[in-house]
Amino acid sequence: MTGTERFLGVFFVATQIAIGPLLLPYIVAEYGPSPLEISLFVSAFPACAFLMGLALSTTLRNLQPRHILIAGLTVSVAANLIASVSDSLVLFILMRAVAGACNPCVGVVTYTSASDADTVSAILKRTGLSHMASPTTGLTIIPAMLLIAATFGGPVFFLGTGATGALLLFLVLRRRAAAEPRRPVAPPRAVAVKPSRTTLYNYASNGLIMLAASAFLGYFPLYVFDALALKKPDMVLSFLVFAAAGLSVLASASLSWIPPQIRIDQVLLATVVALFGFYIVAAFGYGALIPSALVFLAINALMTANQAILRSAAVNAVPEPERFAFHARWNAVYQAGSTIGLYLGGRILVFGEVFLSNIILAAVTTLGVAILLITTRRKETAC
Repeated sequence: MTGTERFLGVFFVATQIAIGPLLLPYIVAEYGPSPLEISLFVSAFPACAFLMGLALSTTLRNLQPRHILIAGLTVSVAANLIASVSDSLVLFILMRAVAGACNPCVGVVTYTSASDADTVSAILKRTGLSHMASPTTGLTIIPAMLLIAATFGGPVFFLGTGATGALLLFLVLRRRAAAEPRRPVAPPRAVAVKPSRTTLYNYASNGLIMLAASAFLGYFPLYVFDALALKKPDMVLSFLVFAAAGLSVLASASLSWIPPQIRIDQVLLATVVALFGFYIVAAFGYGALIPSALVFLAINALMTANQAILRSAAVNAVPEPERFAFHARWNAVYQAGSTIGLYLGGRILVFGEVFLSNIILAAVTTLGVAILLITTRRKETAC
């Protein structure tokens, strides 16, 4: 994949994830769904993404990445276009499930392409520039779809996502298959390599960090708004979303500026110290708007950059033929940690234990990065 295709791949993946919560208010207002229907709509995407991630790392691991990418994009674009002209909640849920199953096909191939480099410095640069696409959606397509949906209704979200996928599919198909290096994605089935102990530790690290991050983002902004009784919370929230997206784009782009002589374990150490500090500040400073907003923006930007750093450091310890399966499992763990974290964030919001929760989340994040830091230092790779 080219750099443009990798950027669009992450952009497409992030857009598909984002439209779920954006569609929820429209569905509640339009269909008056039962709690079961809401649960099915919310969980269909991450559940199918998790299962497909596992399938890509096992039964589908010997397929060519190009074929997986084209199949995932084709089915996902079709599902989004069908949903965009539908007026059925059942079909919405079904199409979200299909999109969830297709999302790892795009994401895994994209990040595998980014990690196809000789040094961890090059991997970090390519992953950071690709990962920059994720917060870019908050500055571009998501606000545009919100404005259009206000006039034409919620299904427009599916149309915008389908159009993004169609553009990427066109770019991929335009290049001849012969121009794509046909690298083996895994050893033959008979000698397939199981994940090493180091890689399993890194998966655990990813899950812990995503759990803490999702829990924090799931409760902290809403708790602050409620505690401060803001007169115009929608305006403040819109500003925070735009500011967070902008800072996250800069944070991801800055990874490509890191000098090669700086080791990736040093970058990891800097990010965990910063995250720990901001979590502690958030535990004490949620009583005022400005400190809370600054802490939220800083943690959001650090989390975005941290995901690219974590993935780059972890994949560097994996033999090249096994990197496709690695990214598939990494995405599955990411989905599991994110889903559990959002649930915990909702429970924290109900019980209101913000101070203790932030201390625990800081500890969990530190533990997660410490695990990866130890394995990275053992590898003794240079960034």
